[in-house]
Amino acid sequence: MKESIKISTLSVIIGAIQMILFLPDTYSCIDAKSDVITGISIFMPRQFCMVFVYSIFCKPIKKPIAKYILLLIVLAFWLYINRIEFIHRKACWSTYLEEEINPAVVYGSVIPCGICIYAFYRGLCYFTKKEKQKTPPADKETNQKIAKLSIIIGFLLIGCNTQKSDFKVIQTEIVSKDYQYNPNGFIENNYGRLLIKTISHYDKQGKLKGFFWNRANGFLEYTSSELKEDPALLKSLDIDTIYSDKKYIGYIKEKKNDTVFYLSNNKIVIKTK
Repeated sequence: MKESIKISTLSVIIGAIQMILFLPDTYSCIDAKSDVITGISIFMPRQFCMVFVYSIFCKPIKKPIAKYILLLIVLAFWLYINRIEFIHRKACWSTYLEEEINPAVVYGSVIPCGICIYAFYRGLCYFTKKEKQKTPPADKETNQKIAKLSIIIGFLLIGCNTQKSDFKVIQTEIVSKDYQYNPNGFIENNYGRLLIKTISHYDKQGKLKGFFWNRANGFLEYTSSELKEDPALLKSLDIDTIYSDKKYIGYIKEKKNDTVFYLSNNKIVIKTK
């Protein structure tokens, strides 16, 4: 038990250093105020629990294979953290496309992850040496338990919310019945008469494909290639290149069949297929 706590604490300390080295020194676009310390307080307790449970059952300081599997699990978790935080702290403030995010995360993680995973490895070796026990050969049953546990943890680390199909996000505003604008730019429903601001189209991975901007004389269409050349337009219209519903945390959420409505005063955001 004591060794498991020591290993878990070491992983948290080194994991926090890894986050500080990798994460952009910016605020999260979710609430525009969460800093790196907030990210550490969210992810490191999860890592502590994960490493602690693994150490209790698999004894990484006594079994070499368990030690190396733990290193792989921790490294995968760090890459997962880096991707999530990169999206929230950098990509969402810019015009990164989905296919550009993973290479950027991997490239930026090479040095911090490499240094910190080696430090964690040396720490495990220190605990192993301190035990002063020979590592017993792992039998088939133990290997199977380790493999099953690593697979389960691997699936738990998959936290990317993948959309099942293409969808669109419609930004609207409640207006009076006699309000005049583009005749085809209104929606009539239970919330009243809604003036469409923009209609953003996303693929099943949540990547922006293009959008329509409602103007007085009709809708203006913009493609993804055009958007890369005009990032200021995206920011001015509050359109995400990578969709995330976390920006609507302060909104009232109502779901009707396959459509989700986010309500805030006279503003209504509609997510539908």
